[in-house]
Amino acid sequence: MEDPVEKIERLVVNHPPASGRGSSKEAWKAYTTELVDAAADLLDLLAQKEVTISKQAAEIARLQKQILARKPRGGRPKTASETTDRIERAISEGRSTRDIAKFYGVSAMTVSRIGQRMRERTQQ
Repeated sequence: MEDPVEKIERLVVNHPPASGRGSSKEAWKAYTTELVDAAADLLDLLAQKEVTISKQAAEIARLQKQILARKPRGGRPKTASETTDRIERAISEGRSTRDIAKFYGVSAMTVSRIGQRMRERTQQ
């Protein structure tokens, strides 16, 4: 997206002296005409910038919507505390990790992690 501000040319408007040579009514009229033209150019630039900003805001909104529509990360949901308690009892009984995992419908890694947490609690 092109930024209208990049097209700006610097304009220097020198005002005529208050008195003396070059301070005629015509000089002041020319000065005010230049100021009015510069102000009109700035208003046009602001209008262009407003269009650019609204286009960018629409693009940001579209991207945010796409991001929210993506599948959330995190894998499986957390194992229920009731299931965790039962798995801990099964581990205490000496059953194998794979048998416990198959019986409770969790991965062997989940059973292994629960066993690790049990061992860490007993060591404290």
